[in-house]
Amino acid sequence: MSAYMVDRDVIEYLVDMAQEISTVSPAKHHSYGVFSWWHIDKWRKLTRGDAEACTRIGQMLWDENRASIEYRYPDTVGDDANKPGTCDDGACGFKYHHKPTAIVRGTDARDMAQLIQTCKHFDYQACEHPDYRSSEAHAFVQALMNEARDRLAFLAMDGDDPEWGAPPRPSDGPVSLSAMLNV
Repeated sequence: MSAYMVDRDVIEYLVDMAQEISTVSPAKHHSYGVFSWWHIDKWRKLTRGDAEACTRIGQMLWDENRASIEYRYPDTVGDDANKPGTCDDGACGFKYHHKPTAIVRGTDARDMAQLIQTCKHFDYQACEHPDYRSSEAHAFVQALMNEARDRLAFLAMDGDDPEWGAPPRPSDGPVSLSAMLNV
């Protein structure tokens, strides 16, 4: 495997979408405008518009990506200029830059599919070190991906909640999943 520093746009996109999805998520256990994830026996949260929390979360993601690179390529420890990917400020620090138009992203099926793909991209670049799977960054990205998947299921059902568990079996033999969902 390999790893590189993702672009700042990737980090900002993840933080932006965590804020955006918190206002449209069909999940009934979330407060409007608050994105939550579980890490080390505690719920963590991001409240929409909290620039300080956005910077902290962005830095947390950036640091995990950096730890992955330094584990994979030990010669980059203390040498940001030698890290593969984007380290455009020398110190590889992260500061969230709120862009009013960035938050107004769509939340249709294509947007949710893109969010899942971006989460997978980040996860792939940050997973090289052995502590990643227990990190808060991993918990955040997994929660974001799960929210996007829940949103996709909600959209696929035209706004109705899918069956909890398996849908009823048709009585007259096998039927395609599309037919069962009336697609």
